[in-house]
Amino acid sequence: MRKRYAKLLGLACLIGAMGLLPSSQSRAAGWLKDGNYWYYMTDDGQKHTGWVHIGEKYYYMDESTGKMVTGWRQDSSTSAWYYFNQSGEMMTKWQKINNYWYYFNQYGVMQKGWLQLDTVWYYLGDDGRMFTNWQKMDNGTWYYFGTDGAMRTGWQKVNSTWYYLDENGKMLTGWQLIKNEYYYLHDGKMLTGWLNDSNGNTYYMDKTDGNMSRGWKQIDGTWYYFNEYGHRQKGWIKVSGTYYYLDENGKMASNTTRTIDSVKYTFAKSGACQNPPSSLSGMSDSYFDPSASQGTGTSSGSSSSSSTSGPSGTASNNSNSGTSSSGNTNNSNSSDPSTSFTAPGSSNSSSSSNASSSGTTVPIPGSGYSSSTSTPGGTSSSSGSSNNQTSSSSTSDTGNVPSRIYSNGTSYTAPTTSNSSSSGSSSNSSDKRINGFTSNQGDTIQEGQTQGPGRK
Repeated sequence: MRKRYAKLLGLACLIGAMGLLPSSQSRAAGWLKDGNYWYYMTDDGQKHTGWVHIGEKYYYMDESTGKMVTGWRQDSSTSAWYYFNQSGEMMTKWQKINNYWYYFNQYGVMQKGWLQLDTVWYYLGDDGRMFTNWQKMDNGTWYYFGTDGAMRTGWQKVNSTWYYLDENGKMLTGWQLIKNEYYYLHDGKMLTGWLNDSNGNTYYMDKTDGNMSRGWKQIDGTWYYFNEYGHRQKGWIKVSGTYYYLDENGKMASNTTRTIDSVKYTFAKSGACQNPPSSLSGMSDSYFDPSASQGTGTSSGSSSSSSTSGPSGTASNNSNSGTSSSGNTNNSNSSDPSTSFTAPGSSNSSSSSNASSSGTTVPIPGSGYSSSTSTPGGTSSSSGSSNNQTSSSSTSDTGNVPSRIYSNGTSYTAPTTSNSSSSGSSSNSSDKRINGFTSNQGDTIQEGQTQGPGRK
């Protein structure tokens, strides 16, 4: 009996001693804060390392210490960058970090290069920072991304100056045929007013629209006539069977009697000569159809030219009434960053520049004239300084589009929305217009304000 009691007592002591031993099951699995660091404990009481997926959120625990990662992290095997907020959650989509915008795809990978979201294009540098405003790529092409990072196309007004960006966002320069009207874009800037070339031809670019004048044009109360190539005419001209006289500055004689080559001629208020010389009977008529397509460039859209009355109501072919729009009119106050701004000519106020100057003489094409390398709009072309997030991961997939070479020599996929020709293609070498420029002024409009880089 005594022996049996001793055995039972020994067994009880053994069981009690085992209860005092540490158990791996005594600590619950899940989050554990130790000092200033968070850990994720496994079911067997170990610190988890690597990815943790809880609900719809992802976290990353340091591979060597098990500490929850916050801030930037680069994957050692893929070189991809991720960002974790102060709660340790992996970020996706647009994120503003230290005043710069970044985009992370659905897997949390920081994107670089060209990025298309819906119908809007963005460009993210090698460090992932979203480009804004003017940016010049290494191939010499300028793009404008505005303050919200959305790549602009069409007419854009920047610092009171108009520019035209084609359907792929490329800033156009020189002579451009846009919606059947010619414009001259010097270093991308739309020019207005008088413009001369070194061959002695004079042009007038409408102050409101910027388009090249053709046919009859009234400037500061005086009528001028420009042929189908935009050249200001002088001397005798015949338009729709009526004779007119334009002095050495191109001003039409009106409501006066004038002696020309020792002969007196009388001109009506409309400018029509009442006693034209018989020697002019064989003169070719200068009339041309202003609504016909201009030059040999590719015109985008229907003609914005309109046939209106010329001096004092005479039938003529004024192709520039000063009120036609040179591009699609859009709401400039829209919060949608993908919407183009109002095109030149849609404003009710006109430029204050004087048209009395004779313009600036410039060389003709092929005579050594080269475009300025100054920054469009007078702004810095910096794409943002690089940080320590250098990454060799490949750019995001933007579809089957052509590649272009950018600042670091890497080939990125560039936005191409269609295979159609540019809406602002320039004329070919047979065009009778030539290069030239003058000062440009215009009105200011406000860009649409958005929260974040193009996203509400």
